[in-house]
Amino acid sequence: MPIDLIWPACVLDIVGVQMDSVRWLSPRGIMVPAVALVAAGIAVIAIVLAPVAKGTAAGAVPSSVSLSAPASGVYGSTVTLTGTVWRTGTSPLVKVPGATVYLQRSVRGQNRFGNLATTRTSSSGGYAFSVRQTSAYDYRAYYPGSSTYRAAVSPVRYPVTNRYLALNSITTTNADTGALRVTGSVIPAPTSGTVVYLQQHLPEYRTWATVGSGRTAADKVTITTSRPGSVASYRLVTGSLYPYGPGTSTSKSFAHYVWRSGFAKQPISVYETGSATAMSNNSRGGLITILRDKNSLFVLPDAIGCRQARSITAQESASSGAASIDLGSATGTLAAGGAPVKLNADIGPGFDIGYGISALAASSQTNTTLELLCPN
Repeated sequence: MPIDLIWPACVLDIVGVQMDSVRWLSPRGIMVPAVALVAAGIAVIAIVLAPVAKGTAAGAVPSSVSLSAPASGVYGSTVTLTGTVWRTGTSPLVKVPGATVYLQRSVRGQNRFGNLATTRTSSSGGYAFSVRQTSAYDYRAYYPGSSTYRAAVSPVRYPVTNRYLALNSITTTNADTGALRVTGSVIPAPTSGTVVYLQQHLPEYRTWATVGSGRTAADKVTITTSRPGSVASYRLVTGSLYPYGPGTSTSKSFAHYVWRSGFAKQPISVYETGSATAMSNNSRGGLITILRDKNSLFVLPDAIGCRQARSITAQESASSGAASIDLGSATGTLAAGGAPVKLNADIGPGFDIGYGISALAASSQTNTTLELLCPN
């Protein structure tokens, strides 16, 4: 019966064995007759040690070994490869406990496998290996057999190594235009100029939409874009570039505040009295309610979530008396026929806003525009 041995690692003398009955198991799992090695000028009197015999005593019972792996893992992360050794053709499976299993690895597509790690199966015939994702590698499991079982090799598995992306910062750089600036990192660093995309989550559609892009410089990327005000989740994504798969960062929620006009009201007389009046506004605004009486005008916009208010008010009549505007944390005086007065006032999120324009003269008239810095 032929003797199967794994080559090579150190020397072991064999004596009294016919060369045509010795076969060598190369690291690739190829059976090579010893006579062929002699013909090639390779001395077979010296066998490599750590020969793990393919079957310690040339077992005759066929065996199988499986290997499962995740589809992918982020660069630098650890993935777990698992499998089972069992007797081929049994149902239910007759599993093999205490069996030695080698995890072998090759650069993707090159089919040059070498031993990476070894372990023994558990009492239920299962085993597991943990490997760190660093590049594109193929993996397989090798069971060298025993005095009972033949050797077996698992199918090849390829867990893709995806790039690691980090969304480092999001800032609103211009509240008037809605400009956003996003920075991120890409590891390992791709070729400079690689495109990275900024995506915003659209919960109403249950999807992610690309809203901007930038190109890498070393392992960094900066993206600038303009967006309407919103409280939304953002993430960075990039495509595949061998040996690495696509990358997606962890999402980050951000409140993007943008100025919007709450309303623009034509001149009104403080002598007007009335109850609530619905006011029109621009496409970004919501319903605005005006309450006014003989001596003052009160604006109560629905400003839930807004961070700041900005009001521009002008005196309409040169013959009118002076008036004052009160924005809570900011106040100003309007001269008769004077220039517009612009005030900013910080407000707490989650509260309606009340602003008053109090007339100091009975005949005062005003033009008022209220703008809100809001995320929607």
